[in-house]
Amino acid sequence: MFYCRGEYANAQEYLQRALEVKKETGNKRGEAAFSGNLGTVFCSLGEYAKAEEYLQKGLDISKEIGHRDGEAAHYGNLATVFQSLGEYVKAEEYLKKALPIRKETGDKYGEAADYGNLGTLFYYRAEYARAEEYLQKALTIRETIGDRHGEASCYGNLGPVLVSLGKYLKAEEYLQKALAIRKEMVTDKEK
Repeated sequence: MFYCRGEYANAQEYLQRALEVKKETGNKRGEAAFSGNLGTVFCSLGEYAKAEEYLQKGLDISKEIGHRDGEAAHYGNLATVFQSLGEYVKAEEYLKKALPIRKETGDKYGEAADYGNLGTLFYYRAEYARAEEYLQKALTIRETIGDRHGEASCYGNLGPVLVSLGKYLKAEEYLQKALAIRKEMVTDKEK
């Protein structure tokens, strides 16, 4: 809750307490989860070394206990840390470790997120054709699972990619779709 409200100091305090409880009780799965959550908080605070440390701890524990979903989540979050640091090759490496696990476990939301993150990563690296390819994969999954918020994000991210590829009409179409979905979501919230 504190994390969602941007109250990172409070989130950090409560997550640290929860992590200690999980360690004391020998709850490895909880320890991995709370280590990862702390890593995410540190990433939001721009404390990337601490973020990497906690996410790596969570990853190690998840691998040790065979928790594949947790393993994929930690890989994805580590990719975010490295992307924030501009270490795109390392970020790509972690996303490509997460993706097969997501497929194996049937985590369509995670799979779409990983494809979308790879698309964004390739956009940052000016590899626009690859960015389009991965964002389209993410979009297809988002549409299939009915994730309207994710669809809007994909359409919005594809807009600048398509502009970079000189596909201006398609870019405009996609940006209009993103806008329409976002307006629809606001209208639905107001009801």
